[in-house]
Parts: sequence; structure tokens; C-alpha cells
Amino acid sequence: HSQGLLSEGSWTQADKLQISVAQEDSRVQATGSAHWQPDDAGFNLIINDSHIDASRIHPELTGKIGLAANLSGSVIGKRWSVLSDSIRIDGQLMGNPLQASLNAAVSQRLVSVNGDGSYAGNHANIDVRINDRIRGDASLSLKNLQALHPELHGAAEIQATLSGYRNAPEVNMTVAGTGLRMREYLLASVSLKADNLGPASSNMTLAINSGELWHRDSMLLEHAAIELSGAYSNHSIALVLKKEGIRLDGALAGGFQSVQHWAGE
Repeated sequence: HSQGLLSEGSWTQADKLQISVAQEDSRVQATGSAHWQPDDAGFNLIINDSHIDASRIHPELTGKIGLAANLSGSVIGKRWSVLSDSIRIDGQLMGNPLQASLNAAVSQRLVSVNGDGSYAGNHANIDVRINDRIRGDASLSLKNLQALHPELHGAAEIQATLSGYRNAPEVNMTVAGTGLRMREYLLASVSLKADNLGPASSNMTLAINSGELWHRDSMLLEHAAIELSGAYSNHSIALVLKKEGIRLDGALAGGFQSVQHWAGE
């Protein structure tokens, strides 16, 4: 184990800053500069030639992950900000290739994130900006679920769009899954379509449909459907369950009184 910090400059400024942390098969190195005064502080760091042994993240993980990044931040009076021009990850995890890149900026009034990543045939993309308004898109393509969990099989696609305002966000989303198997359970298909979901929405719609659900050789459910429509605080929910000629219908009406409290009948 070794750690090192080298600084050249004055009491209020490090013109040359070097940071090094090494632990067995992991090493993180950073160079840059920093300054600090009562009402004005900041830093710039470049992380390169660094790698982390995956077992440091979790004992059961194997592999080596390379890391590179450009980071900066400042505090001026009561205003602060942190900026990442680029964070890059490249390596192997559990025998599968892992790659990711991320650009981000965070301050009191702004959150901006843009990045993408891939792991063993699975892909993720995100592009979100939040200030007074919200706009963003995210997608997740999971074609190799077994790489994420050894007992999980199948494929899924997720698309989401964020809009609205900071205090009144809305989400549109689609989800499609096929051949989802976990141990002795198999869900043939599942889909979700959501429009205008949010605490200030007056026209939310949500539809969830599933295909056959099996446990070994026994079919537990032939079809299930849930549909929601209306406002966040006042909407209706319809439920349909089918199995071998038997159909069960249900209905609810109510609304969210808070994020964690739904009331209705």
C-alpha cells in the first residue's frame, strides 16, 4: 500500500499538484493545480495511467478497469460548481469488455449529464440537462442479461424521455422484454408504455401488458394487463388477469396524495 501527495506553490495556491494512491493491483494517479482563499477556491485534476482491480469494488468481481478523467471545480462565495470534461472507463469485468464515457456538470442550479456505456453486449445512453426546465433522453438495451446476473436470461429494451420543469417533471417511457427467465420462472413477454407521468400532469396514461408466466411446466398466468389514465391526483386503474379461459377484471379510482401515499378504492 502506498499513498503520495506532492504540492508546489504557496500557502494559497498549489501550482503543481500530484496525487498517487496504490494498493496491490490498483493505482490511481492525478496531476493538476488548486487554489484556496476564504471566498475563492478551486481545483483542476487530470487522472491518467490509473486502473482499479474489480475486487476492490466487490470481493466477488474479477477484472481490471482503466480510468481516465479531467475534473475541475470551484467555490466562489456561495456559488459552487463541479465539471467533468470527460470520464473514461475501459477494461474487463468478469471476463467481459467494459467501456464507458461520461461528461457532467453540477452546480446549485444545473445538472447536465451526457454519456454512454457498453458491457458484454448491453448498451446504455443518457443525455439529460436540468436547470429550471428539464430535458433529457435515456436508453438501455439489454441483450445479455446473464452478464448482469448469472440466473437471469432474456432481453429488454428501455427508452425514456424527461421533460417539464424542475418542480414538475414528466416522464414518457417504453419498456419491452422477451424471454425473461429467472431460475424456474419464465415470463414470455412484458411491455410498458407511459406518457406524461408526473406530479403536475392532468393526462397521464400507463399501459402494462404481460404474456404467459410459467413455473417449470405449469402456466401460472396467460395474460395480465394494467391500464391507468387521468391526473396524478385523480385517475382510474383497470386490471385484467387471464388463465385458461378464466378472466378476472378489476377497477380502482384514486390518486397520489404524496409520492409515497396513494389513496382510492
